[in-house]
Amino acid sequence: MMSRRSLRLARPSKERWKWRHNRKVDEDFLMGLMAEIEADPTRSMRKMAKVFEVSEWTIRKAVSKLGLYSYVRRRRQLLSNSAKNSRVDRGKKLLSWLKKKPSSTVLVFSDKKNWTVDQSRNDRFLAYAVEEVPPINQTKHPPHP
Repeated sequence: MMSRRSLRLARPSKERWKWRHNRKVDEDFLMGLMAEIEADPTRSMRKMAKVFEVSEWTIRKAVSKLGLYSYVRRRRQLLSNSAKNSRVDRGKKLLSWLKKKPSSTVLVFSDKKNWTVDQSRNDRFLAYAVEEVPPINQTKHPPHP
């Protein structure tokens, strides 16, 4: 029976397998990939792999070498300045009302929300930091164009 050390010595040298090194990810490839990402940071890595005609894992490793991360685009409520001001006013009124009422009063806040089911985790964005990712602004009743 062979020991692990003898098995390690029996392996071929690294020189023999040098041709296996990934030669596609060079400086030109990374510059082209960076230009593609800057043009559309929301494009999926699978689509970029089809454009560059390489495997998906090659693109993922190249994105990692560039120092980029894939972030989920956050959803935010679209509020106008007047809506923000009215929320502040209502909040102040609510706080003053709560101070005046006796503590035995129980308040129940309910909110009827129309739930939308969509795959929000699929909205990805390639960036260096979370601050660079623009949010997706939503409103319940969007104005008609």
